[in-house]
Amino acid sequence: MGNTARGLIAMVVVVGLIAGAWFLFRDRLSGAAEDLRVGDCFTEPAEAEVQSIQHQPCTDSHDGEVHFIGNSDAETFPIVFGFDDWVQEHCLGTTFEAYVGDPVEARSDIAVAYFAPTREGWQGGDREITCYLTPADGNAITVPYKAGAAPAAS
Repeated sequence: MGNTARGLIAMVVVVGLIAGAWFLFRDRLSGAAEDLRVGDCFTEPAEAEVQSIQHQPCTDSHDGEVHFIGNSDAETFPIVFGFDDWVQEHCLGTTFEAYVGDPVEARSDIAVAYFAPTREGWQGGDREITCYLTPADGNAITVPYKAGAAPAAS
């Protein structure tokens, strides 16, 4: 086997190890809100304009769990209740029930919150809104809200 083949094999192994490590530890890394995916758990940031989110395994202490991500079709930046109206229409009802397994009315222990683009992000074309579930009492939890992932909290 030539040096070129050995070098290629070594590079493939290194890339595979890096990708595997990222996959295994992704739920413990910090990242941007737009990097969140449905099912991700995280520590809810305290600041109003989020720069970074600390991912957590859903079985570790956390207070946020993404359950829906969608794009607004509004042409102008939503003001006053624009984002709240979108969340009411898209993040409750069937999306909540499909994720949690119960209608929103049956789960007074869960509140729904969201991340929305800034005005500058909106002007740059960002329309993604990330809806997440959070404990209504403000305390952290150590079980996922996803139906079938763990016993339901009540």
